[in-house]
Amino acid sequence: MSPVLEIRDLVKTYGDVRAVDGVSLTVGPGECLGIVGESGSGKSTLARCLLTLERPDSGDVLLEGRSLVGLRGGALKESRQRLQVVFQNPASSFNSKLTMFESLMEPLRIRGDVCPSFVDPGTPREVAVRLLDLVQLPKSVLDRKPGELSGGEKQRVAIARAISVEPTLMVFDEPTASLDVSIQARVLNLLQDLKDRLGISAVFISHDLSAVQFMSERSIVLRGGRIVDEFHRDELFDDGRDSYTRELIRLFED
Repeated sequence: MSPVLEIRDLVKTYGDVRAVDGVSLTVGPGECLGIVGESGSGKSTLARCLLTLERPDSGDVLLEGRSLVGLRGGALKESRQRLQVVFQNPASSFNSKLTMFESLMEPLRIRGDVCPSFVDPGTPREVAVRLLDLVQLPKSVLDRKPGELSGGEKQRVAIARAISVEPTLMVFDEPTASLDVSIQARVLNLLQDLKDRLGISAVFISHDLSAVQFMSERSIVLRGGRIVDEFHRDELFDDGRDSYTRELIRLFED
């Protein structure tokens, strides 16, 4: 099968710094690719190029075989609708003046009140309740504003909103990093369940090797903007791992 996402020899520089240095990767249908590395490894820059928030210096990003590099106007807007991202800080994802119902339904309203195929059709509020059911939140959340919710609750609403438009690819950018340790595992279990249930293709970005291993069938390790290692989940502890990967494993085990 053709890859959902293909990145070819991507380069992005800031002054004399090569934040992304010749990265190539693919994500297959229904696959979650993990991208792991410490701060400054190039993870965030790679994500921004993938999401068309930054223009690479060279290389290409293809979504279902179509290049995203150089798109403008309506074509760029359309491509961004096929890419959805869940960021580290859920508070930044919402307008503090809007209720969760208004925020949750905004993407569907923009598309013409289209109901996602994986929930039963109904009124906008009924659809919103069904989306909250998928992320294990009560319907009472709909009438609350972001300041009235915990970080974990806001992140679950952000996940529901992202999946509602049935994107071609989802990007999870450190989605549990700002959450309490007691909540992180619950959110990861939720993401894994949704991925399996809906057949989501995804990129999962984190400095946390344990989270990446849990979520991803296959992972790459970034260091200094370059891929230094790539492996399937069951190969993490193989002798052939790069020395930098072994350092991350030691941090994970500690």
